[in-house]
Amino acid sequence: MMTTRDDGLLDSDYIKSKIKGLSPRLLYVLMTEVSIDKSQSTSVIDVDYLSRRLAELNIMSEDLDSYIDIAHNHVLDDKAVDWIFKSLRVVLWFDDYLKKNRFKALTPYILKFQPILRTTYIDDCLKRFDTCYLLTEEESNNIDNERSMNNVRYSGAIKPRNVATNIYDMSISLPPRPSRPSRPSRPPRTSRPFRPFRPIRENYDTSSTSNRRNSTLRLNKHIKQFERKSEFINCAKVEYSLRRTSEKYTDWLDVKNEQQILWAQEHLYSQNLLIQPRGFLTDTLQSIYEQVCASLDIIDTGLDNNSTTYGTSGMSLKKKEIIRKMRGAWSQKKFRDKKDAESALEYILNRRHINKLKKLASDYGVSSTEYLQQLIDDAYDKT
Repeated sequence: MMTTRDDGLLDSDYIKSKIKGLSPRLLYVLMTEVSIDKSQSTSVIDVDYLSRRLAELNIMSEDLDSYIDIAHNHVLDDKAVDWIFKSLRVVLWFDDYLKKNRFKALTPYILKFQPILRTTYIDDCLKRFDTCYLLTEEESNNIDNERSMNNVRYSGAIKPRNVATNIYDMSISLPPRPSRPSRPSRPPRTSRPFRPFRPIRENYDTSSTSNRRNSTLRLNKHIKQFERKSEFINCAKVEYSLRRTSEKYTDWLDVKNEQQILWAQEHLYSQNLLIQPRGFLTDTLQSIYEQVCASLDIIDTGLDNNSTTYGTSGMSLKKKEIIRKMRGAWSQKKFRDKKDAESALEYILNRRHINKLKKLASDYGVSSTEYLQQLIDDAYDKT
């Protein structure tokens, strides 16, 4: 039985009974939609708190049902997205794939993102996808035109050209690149006028009967999201299976070799090929390795499979050349380091002891420097 307050609006206990079975992902989308509609920031994903907040915001029964339906229409089943969000390497690729779809139109849809409450990097990426809208160009234009004519409270909202900066800013885990010479400014585009970004759903007066009837029309804007996101995820899965770098081209990278993995990260950074999404912290050697592999995976994403671009290796000739040069650069570095180490040994050891050291190191399958370092470490540990 529905519980209402004296004024006829929903009681928090009834609201709680309606939303307590929702998953955290569904609750987050519901919370985001309420925040947009009511211009009320609600950042705590908790059933008790959210129930009280919804009651304070004078939520009507049909409004609550509409929010719940909208959440279900935006959130895919866990099984549909587990292949992405259970692997850091794939999440890094997918995050950049979203970015490329925004600016290169890899799908027929325009992606519009909502501001999110930041937690962990992987959770943030899932929130972006759950709360974003996949719109046709006509739908996007209609929404922008609607918003440009009313409701000045959205005037400070994120604008299209700033969304990527807000969501995809590079992290500051690496030193900044050297400044480049300034380029001549391009003339402004005139083919499509600039329109400020507006939240998708309309703000409406819940006390108005006509606006409550229009809630069904507003809901229709969200019904297609489930199908479109399912389509988008399926396309992404096919794309990733095609673009993921084969193990035979990455088996020379040793995740346990700290010197090599840090070098690979810096090498890709120097070539402007390193994925550095905002909020991603490379706090372990494994996470840096995943970052390096994902940066190689994304190189071919969005390219057409044609004879002039692809060879028989299953990846583009450009990507194959990048990996070849990268591997060659690492071999050169190892050779230089070995020569430097040998030169240093000549300053402290005579030729007879250097030859003995090489013989001992060869028996253990390591370099003279590595063997000497191991001897020092063992002696130090015994003190």
